[in-house]
Amino acid sequence: MNIFTVAVGPSGLAYKSTPMNYFVIPTLLAVGERVGKPLLMPSRFSVEGMIEYLSKKNNKGEYVNNEGCIVRDEFTSVFKEAYKKDYLMDALEFLSELYDGTVVRRYTRKTQLEEYRKVYVNLIAATTPYLYTVMRREFFVQGTGNRILFVIHKPDSVPKVDGEAFFMSGYELEERIKIIERFSECLANLYNSRLRYVYPDPEAGKMWAEYKAEKSRESLEMFRKDPKNLEYSYVERSPEFALKLSALAAISRGYEAIPLMRSADTYLVNEDDMSYAINRVEKHLKYFRTLLEDWGSVTYEAPVRTYDSNLNYLYSFFEKQPDGVLTQRELLEMSGMVLGVEFSNLMVTLMKTKGEGAKP
Repeated sequence: MNIFTVAVGPSGLAYKSTPMNYFVIPTLLAVGERVGKPLLMPSRFSVEGMIEYLSKKNNKGEYVNNEGCIVRDEFTSVFKEAYKKDYLMDALEFLSELYDGTVVRRYTRKTQLEEYRKVYVNLIAATTPYLYTVMRREFFVQGTGNRILFVIHKPDSVPKVDGEAFFMSGYELEERIKIIERFSECLANLYNSRLRYVYPDPEAGKMWAEYKAEKSRESLEMFRKDPKNLEYSYVERSPEFALKLSALAAISRGYEAIPLMRSADTYLVNEDDMSYAINRVEKHLKYFRTLLEDWGSVTYEAPVRTYDSNLNYLYSFFEKQPDGVLTQRELLEMSGMVLGVEFSNLMVTLMKTKGEGAKP
């Protein structure tokens, strides 16, 4: 039930870091202490470094770092080296694997061939609108951007500050510590419970199936009108988001009852849980459309590429394919380039110099 969420808002006005620093991180650390394993994952990592971290085992041969949460205060760092080094796509593909819960086999310097494994990783991140200047089309075409629940915050008023309460916050600090202790205890009890599966009951299942059909029709219509529309893939994934959020709502509703279960390992999602989840996903869809609109309105200077560097840029996509073959349409979608004279000339050169991988 891995969930990725990224909040986007202006620095200093959206208060994105406050809940992460004062609640999320302390709670994860506290839960980790209660269950005896680290649940706060590294927030800065290379692909190889994270694979080695996830591969750590105890003396019983059990993975000890394969579940937890990445809390990242500045998500744009994922893109900062996009035009300096050719590892962006690998980093994005790796994030997609973490979301999907499966890390495929890779060679690393330390442990050589790493085996396939299941991982349970959540992501909570924040960034500023600076994201729009470094975000590229491949972020969505590759799929990582379509796996994230975005929250867009545009403040329209100044928060009121009580001077006395602001400077005399000892009581609030004590209350926050108590809240974190209570939350961490509840989460630890859930972690140690017998719960393994969460299913929709018949009514909730029917509600979800109807939502799935609706979104599939909507997504297909978008694709037929414009295959390059980045929104259709996100719409198609909406029912998956709803299913995950409904399970989260059910577990939140049953946080006291679930740890008391002695035989059953299954908990049911009801209509209220599913209704909440669908409404929540519709909000995230609106945020996603706002994200695309704001991104489209930003102008930026892309790095200047020579003919040779463009050629190498296109060829890098072939190297990532198991069979080394791509169609022209697939290459256009992955690279974000525009069909024109330059692209056609590049394709001709690719077919002459790089072999048969480039198919017209």
